[in-house]
Amino acid sequence: MPTQIKDLKTFFIPRDIDTIRHDVSVMRDEAKEYKDSALASREVASASALAAQSYASDARQAAHEAAEWITLRNQGIHFGPTEPATRWDGMTWFMTDEEAHKIVSFRRWDANRSDNAFWPSDNTYPSDSAYPVDRGAWTDFSY
Repeated sequence: MPTQIKDLKTFFIPRDIDTIRHDVSVMRDEAKEYKDSALASREVASASALAAQSYASDARQAAHEAAEWITLRNQGIHFGPTEPATRWDGMTWFMTDEEAHKIVSFRRWDANRSDNAFWPSDNTYPSDSAYPVDRGAWTDFSY
C-alpha cells in the first residue's frame, strides 16, 4: 500500500486524567458520606418529630385536665343570695342581701361534717321527695 498516507495522530490519555479521575472518586465518596449522613439525620428528625407529637399530646391532655379542674374550682368564693350549685371542701359563701347591698353571713362548706349525710340512719332512705345531698354542711361565721 504505497499510496496510503500514514496517520501521524496518536491517541493517548492525557497526563491530568489520572488526577481528575482521583478527584472525581474523592468527590463521589464525599457525596455518598453526605447522603448517608442526611439519611441518618432524617431518621433522627423523624424520631424527634414523633416524640414531639407524643409530648404535645400529653401536654394537651394535661392542659385539658387543668382546664376542667379550673372550671370546677375556679371560684373559692361564692358571692350572692342563693346557695352555689356546686360545693367543695373549704369553699366560702358570702350570703348577701341584694336590696340592702350588705353581706348577711359568711359560710364555709365543711365536707367532713355529717349533718347532711346521704342516709340519716340505717332504716331511713331517700324517697321521691327527699333527695340525698352532698356530705357536709355550711358552717356560719360572723363578723
